[in-house]
Amino acid sequence: MIQATAGAWKKEIESGSNAQIAADSKEVLYTVGDTLFILTLGTNSQVNILNVVSYKQFNKDEHMWLACQLKGLNKELLLKNLSMGEKYQFEHVADYSFNDNGSVLLMQTIRSSDNVTEMHWLNLRNLQDSVIWSGKGATINFCRFDKGGTQVAFMVTDSLNHSNSIWYYKAGFGKAVSIASDSSAGIDKSLLVSGDPIKFTARGSKILFYILEKDVPKPAISGVDVWSYTDAKLQDWQLNDAAIPRKFATVFDLANWRMVRLEQDNEKIAADYAEGGQDIQLNEECAIIYHFKDDLFAYKNDGTINESYSMSQFSWNKKLSCSAWLFSFNNGSKKLLKDNIEPVAGKFPYYRLSPNGRYIVYFDPHKKNFFSYEINTGISHNITQQIPVSFTSREDRDDRYYSATQSIFGWKEDKSVLMKDSYSDIWKIDLSCRKQPVNITNGFFQKKSRIQPHKKFGVLMISKDQTSVNGGDKIICRVKCDRYISDGYYTIDLSKPGYPEPLIRLGNPYLYNNFQKAKDTDMYLVRRENPEEPPGYFYTCDFQTYFRVTDRQPEIKEPGIKKEVISWKTFNGTVSQGVLCKPRNFDPNKKYPIIFVYYEKKVIDPFAYQPYGLGDFVDYDYLVFSPDIYFKTGETGQSAFNSIVSAARYLSKISFVDAKHMGIRGGSFGGFETNYLVTHTHLFAAAISMSGYSDFIGNIGAQDIGLRPHSLEGTGQNRQGTTIWQRPDIWIKNSPIFYADRVTTPVLLIASKSDHNVPFEQSVAFFRALRSLGKRAWLLQYDDAGHIAVISSIVGKGNNCDFCTRQLQFFDHYLKNSPAPKWMLDGIPARLKGIETGLELDSTGRRPGPGLVRDKIVRTPEQEELLKHETRVTNDGRIVDLINDNSKIKKTGNGKK
Repeated sequence: MIQATAGAWKKEIESGSNAQIAADSKEVLYTVGDTLFILTLGTNSQVNILNVVSYKQFNKDEHMWLACQLKGLNKELLLKNLSMGEKYQFEHVADYSFNDNGSVLLMQTIRSSDNVTEMHWLNLRNLQDSVIWSGKGATINFCRFDKGGTQVAFMVTDSLNHSNSIWYYKAGFGKAVSIASDSSAGIDKSLLVSGDPIKFTARGSKILFYILEKDVPKPAISGVDVWSYTDAKLQDWQLNDAAIPRKFATVFDLANWRMVRLEQDNEKIAADYAEGGQDIQLNEECAIIYHFKDDLFAYKNDGTINESYSMSQFSWNKKLSCSAWLFSFNNGSKKLLKDNIEPVAGKFPYYRLSPNGRYIVYFDPHKKNFFSYEINTGISHNITQQIPVSFTSREDRDDRYYSATQSIFGWKEDKSVLMKDSYSDIWKIDLSCRKQPVNITNGFFQKKSRIQPHKKFGVLMISKDQTSVNGGDKIICRVKCDRYISDGYYTIDLSKPGYPEPLIRLGNPYLYNNFQKAKDTDMYLVRRENPEEPPGYFYTCDFQTYFRVTDRQPEIKEPGIKKEVISWKTFNGTVSQGVLCKPRNFDPNKKYPIIFVYYEKKVIDPFAYQPYGLGDFVDYDYLVFSPDIYFKTGETGQSAFNSIVSAARYLSKISFVDAKHMGIRGGSFGGFETNYLVTHTHLFAAAISMSGYSDFIGNIGAQDIGLRPHSLEGTGQNRQGTTIWQRPDIWIKNSPIFYADRVTTPVLLIASKSDHNVPFEQSVAFFRALRSLGKRAWLLQYDDAGHIAVISSIVGKGNNCDFCTRQLQFFDHYLKNSPAPKWMLDGIPARLKGIETGLELDSTGRRPGPGLVRDKIVRTPEQEELLKHETRVTNDGRIVDLINDNSKIKKTGNGKK
């Protein structure tokens, strides 16, 4: 659909795709099949180009260029000046791209007649075509322009010897020149040029690429593995990594025309992963390098370092301490910035270069402050000590210092840094400490938090390119709340302190996202929805009046899912909230079975039209409730119990809730919570646990390569807070397998052998425990489903369709008294895997019966003697003698045993 923002003109294109508004904003380009159409906006006038494989367009100096790759043996490229009407054609084109300012078209041609590859530099100002590189039997990859568009770097792969080389060309050169190959002077004979992408630095004076090990010795298949207590990393990871060639960051310094290897053995260049990508911390003058004293890196299959795996033993392994060095490109020197840096929360240290490289900003976890380091003088400043609020997280996880590494919000040239404090207020901090820090948001979010102390706020900056106001210092930010208040959007003026100005206030009746700003005017395209209104796009100039761009989705004929935010008092006296979803044709006079779904907080967005992944439950006349869980370190399972069971008790008193048919469903961490609940309460009629932990103690020895080594310190999401030797009771009481004999709820476990987040053995162990105790339990193992696939949407393809059907059958049987399917009654023999599904429903009225445990177990005299002192684990993790100890397991006020 192409629609005007002003006026009624619109045009619907059946089967249209790949639409782009032309650079002059007068036409729109789109394809239907292999035909490219150029439509003049506001009219029905259009032209077409047949047999198009792909197209790219650019506008420069009032000339709009269009390049189209055409079908055919000649691989013709059509270049057209849409402003002047001129056409140019090139043959044998395998790839093509414009530079960022549209002054150059780069083309790679391959002649089939002689297998010669050429790289063409076409100057669009004078249409001069220059062949800057040619070679036989080679392919070209990763063509990269610098920001100015006057330089290009590309990789050439020789198909005969499978070697890579990197070439460089600058406008005015006769030909491209080789700057790196396997035989280059700066590359050791044991190394070669990696086939990874290359990139220019910001000002184009350096080219970053990677070299990797050539011959990697493979360990013997048979023999002995020597595990030593002094190994920096465990033998299983060493054996896995031994077969993976290691990569090392390298740059070619164009200013000094030399190659510089940045990473040596046991070194890692600093990088920022906060925005979902990897922002290497180097500029034209320097780079930050972390040096470790031993080989502790864990590697991904592509040879890159896996940060979280490498640093998983951060709280105790002294070999994970490192030093930070500043490497100078000017003279090749290395300067020590700080030694013996201890890692925080499984991450590399946090050192960041300012945009122009004058300063380094880093976080000191011991002093809990940020520091600046002036590169020219070597002087450091504590830049946050004068600020009376913390820059670490207010979350309830014990890896809270990690959030301090997410504090940098932006930079103001090279003089100051913008940072978010724990309340999400933004500070402008002078890096030289000559000026006092300025609270840009004037304490707005701290004041809101004090007025409403049970709420926490978060500020996310939308891409500056999309949301800067008039190109100045004002930006638009998304403001989130951890309670059930819809997100707001505010403008923040980074040039002076003041309250954020609301564009869309917190608590508005819609869910907004996908902001896009028009190129030359303050007009915004937004997507919005609420429970009564399907998602649609609108445009606005003032965020007060909205004009619909897309019609309500015509395929949606049914009403939205009804959602209601519920508040209740938990067992410990605190007030929690959750979202109750009701069937579309809800009747308050009926009783409905209810399914509780959970993880941590805000599993269901009450402002969305359709809650992701839960629609089928509601469509099958189930109530669905997602309670928020507030955790206390050391009381992980009990915290879940406190919220979920108290919510169930509260909702069971509502007239339309069928209190006898309540089910629970959780995946991953929610799977652990399900396992804990069924071992601590008899309240629920059915439970589904997907990829959840059941035994934190047993998981210490997990050796699944790809799985992050289990934390012996109890840090992170599991929140034990101690080692197993400091407080074994905490580890025991949070491991559901110790309480498996208490289970009365039918349990469906779902997992995959290919799960690299939670070992498959965790589900197997819990299933075997339940089975040996005669409990009603099933385990569905999905081949190659991984972790996320198993716990993802109830609606899907392949395994997820099967997954959807079986869990609905399970809940229908226990929560609606529907007939049981064959797989629940008789199982499916392994020899019939993939042949029989067992999904057909039984018509005889059978129900899953008792398990395999004998009525009477024959024991030896020695066993009988041992059982005279039978023990059990109490809810607080103690082991007590049931006969002689006065500390027997008692019922608690919450109905737990």
